[in-house]
Formats: sequence, C-alpha cells, structure tokens
Amino acid sequence: MKISILVPTRQRKNRLIELYDSMFEYAKYPANVEMVAYVDDDDKSYNGLERYNLNIITGKHTRIADAWNICWKNAEGEILGLFGDDVICRTQDWDKIVTNEFNKLDDKIAFVYGDDGSDAGKTFGTHGFIHQNWAETVGYFVPPYFYASYVDTWLNDVAKMVNRHKYVDVLFEHMHQGMGKSEDDETYKEARRMVVGMEDLYNAKLQERNADARKLIEFMEKK
Repeated sequence: MKISILVPTRQRKNRLIELYDSMFEYAKYPANVEMVAYVDDDDKSYNGLERYNLNIITGKHTRIADAWNICWKNAEGEILGLFGDDVICRTQDWDKIVTNEFNKLDDKIAFVYGDDGSDAGKTFGTHGFIHQNWAETVGYFVPPYFYASYVDTWLNDVAKMVNRHKYVDVLFEHMHQGMGKSEDDETYKEARRMVVGMEDLYNAKLQERNADARKLIEFMEKK
C-alpha cells in the first residue's frame, strides 16, 4: 500500500526537508511513500525544493486542520499520515511496520501510531496513520472544527471507541518547542493563540465523535 505523509508547513523549509529526508531515508520501500505539503501562497521561503519528490499544494493561509484536509484531497496513498513539519523519523523500515499493522485488518480501520518521544508517546498518538477507508467513511481526514490542537485527540478517542487504537514500535520524534527540542517561532505562537477555548469545543463535540465511531463500526461490520 502506498503511504501519503500529509504536512501543513509555514516558514519552516529546512524543517520540512529534515522530515522529508528522515522519512525517505528510513523507509524500506521509498517508492511507495509520498509527501503532500500545504504551503501558504504568501510564503515565498519554499523556493528551491525541485529536487525533492514533494507534492506541494499552495493556498491561502488557513487553519492547520483545513490544510491537512486539503492535503488529503490531493493524496494518492491508501494510508494517510498525520504529520507536522517538526518531526524526525528515527526508525528503520517504519513504512513496513505501519503497513503490516493495517494488513492485519480486512477493513483497514485503525489509528496506527508510534512513539513521539514524549512521556505519553506510547499511549497517545500525536503523529499517526489512518486508511482511506476511515477518511472516506467519516468524510474527512481530520475533524474540521479546530485550528490544529485536538485533531490528534479526536483520532485517538474515536479509535478507542471502535477498539482500533494501535501502537507500533516506531519513533517519530516530535521536535517541539514545548518539549525543549527547538526554538520558538511565529508558527508555534499562532498555534498557542488559537488553542484558547478548544478544550470546551472538543468536549461539546462528543455527539460528532460518537457519530464517527458509529459510521466506522458499520463499515467494519460490512467487511
């Protein structure tokens, strides 16, 4: 199965390259991996990426969640990866490990995630994968209600509702400013501003999460 890594990015060309290099260097089957990046059309810092096999989608500055969904609409892969541009892959053959987990399931419904290097990295997936079957069944790659925060929480919670929350022994290290692994920048600052009120919104959307779980269970029962 082909894997699409979906990555909104802004003013972080070098970090996008680091992610790209690590994902392809450690992939067992790099020809079966693509990276789809969303770049704001007012961000001119991404020139010179022609030598990379990147599918770059440009558009107006938007919420990161919206950018992920736009990347999904332009993805060719069956397996879809939720990634930020501040991640580095540390595990050889990560693609084989992830694909093998999906191949265990006839319906391919699962949230498959690796360790992100945080204290909760083995129990909560900040960067993970779903199959096109999941996205097509619920109608989106990530829920369209948030700026960025809580979309990973949504996938974790819905996966647990359908008993398909799958950890694999892969390290996708989150080089986040909040973990002391990178410098602060305007992209992080904007994300912090936009997280205000998101917890209340997330809690108010329980009915929608339940609806996603029901749709996925109905799909699973048909397989």
